[in-house]
Amino acid sequence: MSFNIQSINFSDFKELIMQLTEKGNNPDVICLQEIWQVIDLNFLSIPGYQDIIYKQRNNRQGGGVAIYLKNGITFKLLDSPFLEQIYETIFLEICLNNRIINIGSIYRSNTVPSFMTQSDHISTFLDGLSSSLALLTATCHEIIICGDFNLDVLKCNSNNSVNDYINTLYSQGILQVVTKPTRFTSNSATCLDHFLVNPGLELFETMILTTIISDHFPVFYLGPKTNPKQSKKEQEITFRDFSDQNIYSNLNWQSVIGQNNPNDALDEFLNIFLPTFDNYFAPKTVKFNKNIHRIEPWVTNGILISRRTKISLQQDYFKKSNDKNKSKFKIYRNLYNRIIKLAKRNHYHEQFKQNATNIKKHGLY
Repeated sequence: MSFNIQSINFSDFKELIMQLTEKGNNPDVICLQEIWQVIDLNFLSIPGYQDIIYKQRNNRQGGGVAIYLKNGITFKLLDSPFLEQIYETIFLEICLNNRIINIGSIYRSNTVPSFMTQSDHISTFLDGLSSSLALLTATCHEIIICGDFNLDVLKCNSNNSVNDYINTLYSQGILQVVTKPTRFTSNSATCLDHFLVNPGLELFETMILTTIISDHFPVFYLGPKTNPKQSKKEQEITFRDFSDQNIYSNLNWQSVIGQNNPNDALDEFLNIFLPTFDNYFAPKTVKFNKNIHRIEPWVTNGILISRRTKISLQQDYFKKSNDKNKSKFKIYRNLYNRIIKLAKRNHYHEQFKQNATNIKKHGLY
C-alpha cells in the first residue's frame, strides 16, 4: 500500500489498517509519504507490523518517507538519496513469499526550493530517479516502488514534465501502473500517486481505496502469490466479565474472621476467594470486534459510540456527496479527533502519575 498521510491523525491511519486486518486485506508492505516529524516511536506501533523504518527532514517541516513491514518479513536497508523537497526516498530489499523484491517509498514535493527554478527542480528529480532505477534494475530483482510524485500522469500528452518522467521510466524498463485519479478536490481529479514496477509475466492488480482521512487516497498493488493462500486467523480477545449479574456476595467469611494468626487468616481468605473468583469471573475468549472492544487503552465506551457515529456520517457523505453531508461529517470528525487526543493525553498523564516513582515503568509509556 502507498499512502500520502500528510501528517494526519495517526489514530485514523491505525484504525484504517485495523479495519483492513479484520477483513484479511492488510498489506504486507505499507509505504508512506509526508510523515513529517517522528517524535515518539511508541505512538507509531501497529499490531502485526515491525517498527516503522523512516527518513525525515532535518531543516524543514513536512515531507519524509517511511515503510512498515509485516512481522516476519526480513529486509535490508539500501542506500538511497534524500534531497529535501526534491527527491526524498527510502529503499529496502525484502524477502516476501520466497521472492527477493526491491521496494521503495518516494516523495517529490510540489514546492520548489527558493534556490532552484522549476526546471532545475524537475530535472534534478528525474536525474536522481534515473540513477536509482539503474542501480535497482542491475540487481535483476523484482522492483516495486511507490509514492507521491506530484506529477499528474493523466496529463502525459499535455505536460512536458510528465512526459519527461514517463520517458525516464521507459528508458529503465519500468512501468507506471496506476491509471485512475488518486487525489480529488472540489474542482480537480489527479493521478499523483504511482506504482513503478519492472514488468514480468505474472498478473498483478492495482486498487484505490476511497477514504477521506487524507486528501490522497491509499493505493494498493496486488502482486502474484507464490505460496498457497492460508486461512486467516481471526483476532481474539480474552477478558473477565465483571458485570452486575455475575457478582456473587453470599460468602461466609466467618472462618477468616475467627483466625488469630494473620497468615492463617490470609490463607483461609484465599482458599475461599480464588475458587469463587475463577468460577464466577472465568476468562472468556471471543472474536475481536472493533465496535465493542478497545483498540487502544484510552478508548472508552463513549468513544466507541462516537466512532460508530463518525463512520455512519462518513458513509452518508460517500453515498451522497453534498455540502450538507460534508459539513456534518467534518464537524463531527474534528470533534471526535479532539476527544481522542484529550483521552490519549489524560491516559498517559495518569500513567506517568501512577508510576512517577517506578523507574522500570517509565519506558513503557
